[in-house]
This record gives sequence, C-alpha cells and structure tokens, in this order.
Amino acid sequence: FGNFEGIRQVAGVPFNVNAPSANASQGILNCAQPTAASGLPQNPICLTIGTSTVAPAGTGGQQHITVNPDSAKYLSFYGLPTTQPANSDTGSYTFSGKQVTPENFGQGRIDEVFSQKDSAHGTYMYDAGDFTQPDAENNYFLLSHTNRQLGLVEETHVFSSSFVNAARGGISRNVANITNTAAGPNALAADTTLGGVPGRTASSLVIGSLTNFGGGLNAPSQYNFYWTSIQGYDDAFYTFRNHTIRFGGGVERMRNNIIATSSPAGLYTFQSTADFIAGRVQNFSAQLPGSIPEKGLRQTLGAGYVLDDWKALPNLTLNIGVRYEAVTVPTEVHGNLSRLVNLTDAAPKLGGTYFSNPTL
Repeated sequence: FGNFEGIRQVAGVPFNVNAPSANASQGILNCAQPTAASGLPQNPICLTIGTSTVAPAGTGGQQHITVNPDSAKYLSFYGLPTTQPANSDTGSYTFSGKQVTPENFGQGRIDEVFSQKDSAHGTYMYDAGDFTQPDAENNYFLLSHTNRQLGLVEETHVFSSSFVNAARGGISRNVANITNTAAGPNALAADTTLGGVPGRTASSLVIGSLTNFGGGLNAPSQYNFYWTSIQGYDDAFYTFRNHTIRFGGGVERMRNNIIATSSPAGLYTFQSTADFIAGRVQNFSAQLPGSIPEKGLRQTLGAGYVLDDWKALPNLTLNIGVRYEAVTVPTEVHGNLSRLVNLTDAAPKLGGTYFSNPTL
C-alpha cells in the first residue's frame, strides 16, 4: 500500500515598512520643538549635535548633519517612503512579497507472510515542507525547512498455539532548519565588508520607530534541530490454563542535536532614526566567532512489564500486572553542560548531567 499527497501554495503577502524619510537619508532632520497643539517630542539629537541653533518652537525647523558613512551604506537596505507624516524623520512604504510553501507527504506499507509461523510488515512515512518569503525590507529571501521520516518493521512468530511473540523496531527522524537565507533583489546583502563581525555580511539593526532589519545573508539568528528516536520493543503472549500472560520490554534511544546562532553578524541598536543617521550606536551585541558548538543531548528510556489476565471464576477475571519505566537524565556528548549543583554555589559546574534524578 502507498499514497502521496503534494501541496503547492504560492501567495502574495503584503509588507509595510517604516523607513527613514528622504530628508533624513540626506542628513536633514526634523528639529521642530514641541508645542501644546502638536504634541510632538523634541528630537534629542538636535540638542547635542554641533553648535547649530535649534529652530524656534512651531517653525518646523530642520537640522543638517553629516550622514555617518557606515549608516549611509545601510540606508541602501531601506526603500524610500511613499507615505510621509509631517514633522517626522520616518515614513512608510509597502510591497507585496511572494510566499512559497510546498509540502510533500507520502507513506507506504508492505506485508509478507513467510509461513504459517512467521509474518512481518514494514511501514515508512515521509513528510517535508519548505517556507520561503522575502525579509522585512525585501532584500533577500528567508528560508525554513522541516522534514519528518519514520520507519518501522515488525515480525510475529508463532511458537505454538499458546505462545506468540512480536518484535518490532523503528526510527523516527525530525529535522527543522529555521531562518536560513538566499540571495534576493539586493546584491548588497551579500557584501561581507559591512558586518560588525569581520568577514560577515551586514549586521542586524534595531532602530526606534523603524522596521527591524535582519541583516544580510546568513546574518539573522539561525536554528537547526535534529531529533532522532531509535526504538526497539518485544511483546510475548502466553496462554496457560485459565491465565493469559503478556510480558515484554522496550528501549528507546533519544538523540537531540541543536545548532543555534544568535546574531552571528552582530546586532546594532539605535534609540531613534536620527541616532542611526548620525551613527550614534546605543548598543552592539554579537555571538563570538567560533563559539557555536553543536549541542548533542542524549537520553535513554528502558521499560519492562508483565500482565496476567487470570480467569479466576467463570464470571470473574483479574487483571494483575506491573510495569517499570525509567528515562535517564539528559547528557551532552561534548560535555558542554553547565549547571548549579546547589543554588548557593559560587560557580556552575561544567560537564555531567543537567540535574539529578532521585526517583527513576
């Protein structure tokens, strides 16, 4: 048996972008002081740049500043606003981006009877999907990918009319790759001279009143998850007089690999558009180059059980059984786990497990 399902969806998605005004991009800032009628805040950068006199209240005065050379390069990642509020250094524009989300799903099963005593079946499932759309300013494309696969084989053997055994094993694999990038309309997104981290593309920007800029290619924080579950189980069925006894056990090995990057090209924070134009950085953060080890978490589950359906009387059946199941505490294959063994410890302990498991 087999089946397949494919989904193909392409949709137009509207984006609204807050960007520096045409004047602000040339270093012409709004410096109108607030009036009771306008309620507009004073642009603080006008009070601290140079020795120019701030325009009197209500005149809609402007301050000319030199555009920071680095900021001038980053201005190319924003379009010019088509909607411009009065007395503002920012405006907005819209664009329609193409969102593409294909998915492929399939599964199959095969059954085989080898003899009167042996039969088996196997199943397989595959499910993969992709997600592509422009970044917030339409410079390049953001990509995400998910994939699930599952395989199972089960064999049943009849030892006698009173004793049957079923053994099965399987693997489940889940993958998620989040926030990868691909080249798009703006070639500047691939420029490796713009990043706050050497050799990286443009850094991410968080600017008060502007739409956040995620950075150039491979600059957004990326997350890659790889989960694998390997399982084996055995169940036996034994009938003896007025007892139907079932017993068995299982084991599962869980492998969770994670690769996560946080602002690999750096992240600049500016308080306002004017600060960005002038190059006055409020904060910079970046993940240290070479400090992105893969985290490999491991756990093992073990279980066993026995159950007796005892027909004690013609009108009374007792179900008597016990099951024991335990999961090990997560460990990391490279020893890169740190924890406070006691809350009052002066420093964390590196290596070992996440925590103690006193109960199993």
